[in-house]
Amino acid sequence: MRIWSRLAILLAAVTVGVTAHSQDPLRWPDEISLAVNDLELADSAPHPASDDTDSAGDLRLMELETSLYQLQSEVEDLGDSITLTTRDKDWKVTAFGALAGEIIYAEQRAVIPSAVLFLTPSGGRNTPTIDVHGKQSSLGLELQGPEICGMQSGGFVLTYFYGESLLEDQQGLFIPRGYAELKNEDWRFAAGALGDIINPRIPGSLDFVTGQGGGNLGAFRGQFRAERYYHFDENAQLTVQTGLGNPLTTSFVGDIRTLVEDNGWPNLESRIMLGLGPLTQRGPLKMRPFEIAMSGLVGQIRRTGAELTIFDVWAIGADARIELSEWCGVKAEAFHGQALGNYNAAVLQIFNPVTLEAVPTTGGWCELYVNWTDSLHSHLGFGIDDPRNASLSPGMRSRNQFSFVNLIWDATKSLDIGVELGRYETDYMPGAMIGPLPVLDNEALVYRTRVRLKF
Repeated sequence: MRIWSRLAILLAAVTVGVTAHSQDPLRWPDEISLAVNDLELADSAPHPASDDTDSAGDLRLMELETSLYQLQSEVEDLGDSITLTTRDKDWKVTAFGALAGEIIYAEQRAVIPSAVLFLTPSGGRNTPTIDVHGKQSSLGLELQGPEICGMQSGGFVLTYFYGESLLEDQQGLFIPRGYAELKNEDWRFAAGALGDIINPRIPGSLDFVTGQGGGNLGAFRGQFRAERYYHFDENAQLTVQTGLGNPLTTSFVGDIRTLVEDNGWPNLESRIMLGLGPLTQRGPLKMRPFEIAMSGLVGQIRRTGAELTIFDVWAIGADARIELSEWCGVKAEAFHGQALGNYNAAVLQIFNPVTLEAVPTTGGWCELYVNWTDSLHSHLGFGIDDPRNASLSPGMRSRNQFSFVNLIWDATKSLDIGVELGRYETDYMPGAMIGPLPVLDNEALVYRTRVRLKF
């Protein structure tokens, strides 16, 4: 009978602990502790002599008691702090992310409805859309490792729920960042999936693609990067960045009517930035109140079809960020180049499929941001991407522009709520037909609401 009574008490202890955890995880260690105390009191009472079977049962029960004590100790440790560890104890891993919900209503059909790039040619028809989704939810890992050759090792991984290719607009994992790095005060080396070096700034729109295809140059790609920091004094720094990158990016596939591939050479990107003023924390980044930069890229891609055609990819860019006061400032970018569809320029067009010539384009964006209070913010911006008409054939996108204004409320450090009004306009070269209808320019207002829990 002793073995059965003890097993019953042990089962009750585990049941109470699991039930308490399901209702309130913070109460779990206390409930297990109480159950273990009951077990100890039961063991202190006199027991009748047992046979060999009971002795074997006592041994198994002692093992279970030991496991229960270990479980209690581990749970108590979890109550103090929860730490994500790796096989190598020299590494520290911090998890972060957000759970987001979004509603987007557009007066005309867009590419993509959940992350507006440009408007489709409606042919004069009324084609409103609404998209309710949580694809802006994200999950990331920040890694910090041991010092190697006088440099801090680390890494970064970030994923969203937009699927492998944004143009497919499917639920799934979309990974724009995943890289390793070594850095100190003067140098940084990184390798993996990183954002483009050229024109790296981002407008403050709530839209996920933030004006890409409408004047916001840049995407992400596999890259090897080196950065050098020259500190003139506490209020002046020159940053030089250079990287070798994959000519193609998986975020967008460029002109979906064509087949392009690399030509056996990586693309070369470079940027030089001057920062003036004291270094201050702005969200997760440290910035100076005045930053201005010049950047560029060169590379090649080719089209494989009836003929083998090689396109020279190049661009020059400029970007700036200026704090006008503690509560407002401006950001801007501008660029000019050709065959930039894989950099989300030329409205995602790389070349003319009829003439097999690269498409040149010019574009950029600017924004005024205002911090009304510590928890209330607004962004007002405009952008345009304008491919050269002489390089286009009927039906190709000849211009794409966007503008937006929003209001974002940081209700708590973990919750923000934003509303935004945007306007998009996409022009097409005349002469093409969609069945019996001509391809016409298109414009629409886009209304967006986003709620996000950050952790």
